Parts: sequence; C-alpha cells; structure tokens
Amino acid sequence: MDIHNDQNVSKKSGWKTVVFYLIYTAIFAAMSALVYGYFYSNGKSLICEGDTWRQHLKAAAYYSKWLRGVFYHVFKDHSLSLQTFAFGIGYGSDMYPTLQYYALGDLLNLFSAFVKTEYIHIYFQVVMILRAYLAGITFSLYAKYMRKDMSAPALLTGMFTYSFGSYFMYLGLWHPFFANPLIYLPLVLLGAEKILKEKKPAFFAVAVFLAGTNNFYFFYIIVLLTIIYVIVRLLFSYIGKHEPGAMLRTIGTFFAYGIIGTLMSMFILLPVLVAFPNNPRAASGITIPLFYDAAYYKELWKNVYSFVYHGSNDTQLGFTPVFVIAAVFVIIRAVYYLVARKGSTESGTKAAIYQELVYMILLTIFLCLPFCGYIFAAFSYAVNRWAFACALFAGFITAEFTDFTGNKAAAFMGKGKERKPAFVASIVSIMILMITLGFITKNGRMAYSPDEGNMIRDYMDICTPEEMYTQLQSTEVQVVEENAAASGLDASNDFYRYSGRDLVWNAAMLDGISSTQFFWSLADKSVSEYFKLMAINDQQSFAYFALDDRAVLNSIAGVRYYSLRYNTPEQQAFVPCGYVPSYEKYNFGIYENPDAMPLGFTYSSAISESALSAMTPVQREEALLYGAVLKDDIASKYPEAEPVFTSESIPYDITLEGDVKEVNGGFKAKAGSSVLLTFNGNPGCETLLYLKNLRIKCKNDVPSIIISTELADGTCISKNIDYKTERSWYYSGWHDFLVNLGNANEAKTYIRINFNEKGTYKFDEMSVYCRSLATMHDRLTELKAHTLTDVDLHKNPISFATNTITGSIDCGDSEILFLSIPYSKGWTAYVDGKKTELLTADTMFSALEMTDGHHDIKLVYHTPGLVAGFILSLIGIIMLIISIAFPFGGRCQQS
Repeated sequence: MDIHNDQNVSKKSGWKTVVFYLIYTAIFAAMSALVYGYFYSNGKSLICEGDTWRQHLKAAAYYSKWLRGVFYHVFKDHSLSLQTFAFGIGYGSDMYPTLQYYALGDLLNLFSAFVKTEYIHIYFQVVMILRAYLAGITFSLYAKYMRKDMSAPALLTGMFTYSFGSYFMYLGLWHPFFANPLIYLPLVLLGAEKILKEKKPAFFAVAVFLAGTNNFYFFYIIVLLTIIYVIVRLLFSYIGKHEPGAMLRTIGTFFAYGIIGTLMSMFILLPVLVAFPNNPRAASGITIPLFYDAAYYKELWKNVYSFVYHGSNDTQLGFTPVFVIAAVFVIIRAVYYLVARKGSTESGTKAAIYQELVYMILLTIFLCLPFCGYIFAAFSYAVNRWAFACALFAGFITAEFTDFTGNKAAAFMGKGKERKPAFVASIVSIMILMITLGFITKNGRMAYSPDEGNMIRDYMDICTPEEMYTQLQSTEVQVVEENAAASGLDASNDFYRYSGRDLVWNAAMLDGISSTQFFWSLADKSVSEYFKLMAINDQQSFAYFALDDRAVLNSIAGVRYYSLRYNTPEQQAFVPCGYVPSYEKYNFGIYENPDAMPLGFTYSSAISESALSAMTPVQREEALLYGAVLKDDIASKYPEAEPVFTSESIPYDITLEGDVKEVNGGFKAKAGSSVLLTFNGNPGCETLLYLKNLRIKCKNDVPSIIISTELADGTCISKNIDYKTERSWYYSGWHDFLVNLGNANEAKTYIRINFNEKGTYKFDEMSVYCRSLATMHDRLTELKAHTLTDVDLHKNPISFATNTITGSIDCGDSEILFLSIPYSKGWTAYVDGKKTELLTADTMFSALEMTDGHHDIKLVYHTPGLVAGFILSLIGIIMLIISIAFPFGGRCQQS
C-alpha cells in the first residue's frame, strides 16, 4: 500500500474542496450584490416593515440583551440564573417558548450577545444573508454524498437554485427565521443516507439535534418530510429483496437515533412542547377546503419557474426554467427506463430516477391539496411553509440535469474517439450554470426592482445605529417611562402597565414594561379566552392591542397609563373613563388612571367560573368589581359576590342606508351600505354596541364592519370589527362582540354600522347599552383596602427579565389575593415560606388564598419543562456517546 501517495491524493482533494468553496463564496457574493443590491441602491435595508420589524428584529434584540443578562449573573454572582419571565412581553410571559420561534435556539444568534442594541440591525442583516450562504453549503454536502461524481459546475448550479429560490428571496427576508430549515433539511437527509448506505447513524442524531433546537415548528415539518423521504428510500431499497429483518433493523435505527437526537434537543424543545397545547392557534376550528381556488393553481405554475410576490398560502418556489426542463427530463428518463429492455446496466440510475419521480409526484400532490398544507402547518391552517423541501428537490435534479447534459454532450462530441473530451462536459455545465444565474438575476429584478415587483417598498429605510436604537427603544415607551418617573415610580423596576391607541407592536419588550399589546406566534390561550369572555373586539388570538378602552377592564388589569400617539381631540375621545392628562411630549399625550389596581389586592368574595359564564359579556365586566372569578370548587369556599349591574339596555330605531335589507336575524347588505341605530342615550356613560353570536357570510375571509358614533361637538368615534370567518388563517371561534364607543358627559344619540363587504350579517342579539361608571371608583377603592406592598420584581438590570417576585400584605379573614400576573404553571408561590397553591383568577390572572394577618409573599418562576429538558438532553448526549463507543451489532462496513 502506497501510504505516501494516498496522503498526496487526500491533500489534493482537500485543496480542491477549499478552492470549490472559495469559488462558491465569490459567486455567492456577486449574486447577492446583483440580487439584493436593489435594496441598498434605493436606500432600503433588508428589514421588512411587517413581521421582520414587529417581531423578528425585536426578538433578536431582546435575545441579545437576555444573553448578556445571563452573563451578568455568571460574572457578578457566579450563578447561572436563567430569568425567563418577561413583563415586557404583553401582560407578562415566558420569553423561552415565546422567542423560540424567532431567536432562541438559532446557533447564529448566540453571537448577538456581543452586539450592542444599536448595532443589532446590522448583525441581523448579515445573518440573514449568511443563512442563504450556509444553505448552499449544506445542500452541497447532501448532493455530493448522493452523487459523488457530480461535477463542480453542476453542484454549483444546484446550490444556487436552492439558496436563491423565492422561498428565501421572499420568506427568508420577510420572516428571516423561516430560512433556517434550508440549512437543516439537507443535513437531516444526509444523516438518513448515512444510515441507509453506511449504517452510520451518529450524524443523523446530531442533525436531528440541530434541527430540533433551532425551531419547533420547522422541526415538526422536517420530521414529517424525513419520514416520507425515508419511507420512499426504504421501499426502493428493500422491495423484492426478501430481507424483512434488515428493513426492520434499519427502521429501528432511524427510530432509535431520531429519539436520541430529539432527546439531545429537549433543553430547547421540551418547554415549547409543554407550552404548545395552550396555544390558541392550535385546532382553532378553521375550515379546510378540498381544493384551492383556480387562481392558486394558475399562480402555482408561474411560481415554479419565476418569482411570485407573496405567493398564495405562502407558497414560494421561484425556481428557473432550467428546473422545469430538468423536471421534464426526470419524467422522460423514467418513462424510457420503464419501456427499456430488461438487463440494463443502469439499474442504479434507473432506481434513482424512479425515486425522483415519486418525490416529484408527492411534492406536487402536497402543493395542490390544502389539507396537506394544513397537516404540515401542525393543523393550524393551510399554508405551504414546508416548500423548502421543493427547493431541495429542485436544486438536486437541476444539478443532476446539468451533469447529465454535460456528459451526454461530451459523449456525443467524443464519438469514434478513444477519449471523451472532458472539457466539453465542463463547458456545457458551466453554460447551464451561467444560464441559471442569469434567470436568478432576472428573478431578483422581478422581485425587488422599483420598476418591476418593487418588493423593497415594504422595507425600512437604511438608518444609522443611533436612529435604529431610537426606533427599537420606541418613543412611545420612553414617554410612558418618563411619566412613571415623574409620578415617583422606579420606571424600570416598579410594576405598572400601559395601554393606548396606535401602539407599536412589541415596543415595551426591550425595557421590560408591561403593556396590553402582544404579537407573537406562540401565545397564551387563557388571555384570548379572557378576551372572548369579555367580547373584546381586537385583532387575533395571538395579536392584540388593548382592552377596548373599557374603564373597568383597564383598572382591574393595573393599566396605569394610557398613551395617545397623537394627542388630538379626535384621539382623546377614546381615553377610558377615569384617566386624566398626566404628561405630554412631542406628539404624545399620556393619561394616568388614579384607580389603576396594584400588582396585588384582595377580594373578600368570589364568583364561580360557571356563574360568570352564565352572565352576558356586559355583566361579566362589571362583576369583576365585586369578586374574584375562581374555579367552582374554590369559589364555593368564599361568600358569593353580589354584583350590582349599572348597564342599561337602550331601545333604538333602525334606519337602512343604501343597498341593505333586513332578513331573519340580521341584514343582507352590499358593500358601502349601512344601518343607523338612533336612540336616546344616557349622559356620563360608556356607550356600547353588543352583537351576540355574529355570523358573516361573504367572499372575504376577514370582512370588516365599521362601528361609529359622534360626540356632541361632532368628534367622530369609530372602531372596526375585523371578523374572521372559518376560512381565515386567524379564525379563533370569536362570535360575540361588545364595542365600546367611548365615555362622554353628553349622551350619544346614534350608532352607525357600515358594511364593507357584500354579504349576509346575522346575529342572535343586537343591543345598545349605556354603562354608568359612577360607582366604579368606590368599588376599586374598597378593593385596595389590602394591597401587596414592598413589591420587588427582582428584574435583571440588563434584560429586565425575572424569576422571583416578593412582597408583603396584611389581610382580613379569609381573603383572595388577586395578582395581576398571567397565570402559568411555571410559578411556585410561597406564603410565609410555605408552598401554597397558585390559583387561576379571572381566567387569565393569578390568585392566592389568604388568612388573617401579615404575610410575606414570594413567587418563584421556572420555565415549565426546562429542568426536565436539560436532564433529557444530558441523557440523549450520554446515549449518543455510548452508541458511538459501543455500536449496535459491532462496527458495520460500508455497504
């Protein structure tokens, strides 16, 4: 054996690999400049004004601060304190499962710990493009393993087809985290192939681990895709071989090492799995049609070979005509092999082509049937965010086609010669690569150029680090904090909550200030259930702004400040009753509620959940002034609350305006028509319109109804009901709506209901209420008789997250301590050092049973599933190490 020669060959191969990836890097840089250069040449960043700005960038910025907060405790206290409860996420939420969809678990985000907030947008954009670059590399690892003789130009053709499809060019920019499965799917499938071909499963376990820690949603999709991939591969590998034992052993290996990889990821994955069943978007009752509409299929064909802006149902393919030709060649070759005579020497190639055809058919079926998208979306709605699998298929068969064409051209040119002119294959392959890059450049122009798709119009302008810092910190939040400081509060560490009009999504997260708005995909179902009980007209079950400006709900929830982005008379009409002008800066006006409840206060009576359910939404709100809403068995231990309802149902007359007519139980209306309700309202009241069991039938999935009235001085008050039909992605089963049209000294005399869509609008009840709030102040004052004092939220000085809350209280006999903290199983309560059961109160908040006397309260938070997740991860790592050291059945030879 010539060891020296083998070493030289290995060195030469290593240098070839280095040169190949240097060439890839150079071409990738050039293509990125050509494709994404439209952004910078037009003064735009890669940060979309939609979800990228509202969610992804803010998640990255907060995660960066949170990591620094962890390091703070490591170096200051020499402790690994994972403070994971963040008051700045809506009413207060666990950042661990909330941000796992956006930042937590992504290896590329770990380095953000060393990036200051003002520079996070630069780091964020670099990582966005880096994801596409890494996707190309992981694709090459898979493709080269599958076709070891694949030429460099062919492999490059596949890499760019994969990483520059519209899955990345649209979804990868609009939702940057969506690009990560492009990196991990090839690695998982490569691991699968190593099991099938070499009986080496360790790589598969590691790839599963990386995918599992990265994102729970896409991990679920990757698992489904891998199962389908492996089933097809196994069928082609074992059918006709009469080796059931070998097949079962292979299936067992996949299962065992899939479990090991999943266990290793549990320190990230398990907390999300624990939280997911409480997600309001899961099993929402959305209607899934048998087929998409005709426009979808028409667009789908165009989607295959060119860029489509915002493809229907997030279907983003955007390949090139070269892929279309490659796909046709797969069909032609499969048909050829079917009719070719037996005994062909190309049996391996034949099987590979058949498998590719099967995958093509399966992917086509998945794209064409809504229910498939529904399954891949974890039964939330029909959406094709799994289409990165199509990109992998497109890249691979495009690379194969490039190689096949080059080899056939070389064979044709070399007829009658002893040697095939290899340079011909290279020239043809390079030509196909250049053509592919040309089509990608064209797709980039179609997508981003102001003269074509102009997708860049939805992206933020390039700004300086100082400007970005100001935007991330949000003037809205800074003004509220200044007001809090002026009121004598510690603006960063004391408890207070704010609400308002035109709030900025997730603005308060970085500063850890609690608010009534929240916009994250993994939400708390108990919050949306509370909204449903109170018939609050808001956005979605996972995205909500406020409490409909209702005075009672805001006061009970501890909303001390109400922010107006534009402090004008038109906006001041929405300020809830009891809030008084407190602070002005720039165009902002802040109003303070002296009746806002503190973090903890006591009730002496209770309302059972069943009793609350029997009330109308109008009554439920007022009932909160009289008793804590508890589970029936707990409520029975306390005196039953006796609410005094001050809301009065007001009779009205109906006038039809435009093309609208009354039908049984509602109206049949055309767009632009309206219904006018005239009445004699009461002065000094909240005026509310109640629609019970509203049901709308129309073509639009989210029809909008405008509810409006005006004050005595002519100021208009207008609110929308954005109704979600069963076809809508955001359907949540809400059908009761109670719309607050403001509190005013003068009586209101009409409400107009405008229909924006042609359709049928039916309801069980349509009522107008006037609610007097004359007794609200006295009721709230009574509830403040015993409050939690000496409150310390123990916030991290960098991330403002916490895991401990302490305080003390003096109680009367047998009282309920209501805590304005969203209920979570992660909280453990201690009263005078003794562990005490934490109760659910008012559906979404927390409570403790108290006895007479002075008590010290301590709440300790641990992310549910986190400790168990770390233990399972350790078990998974140990299992992997043991399996490597002592492989099952001895060391297997390469098959």
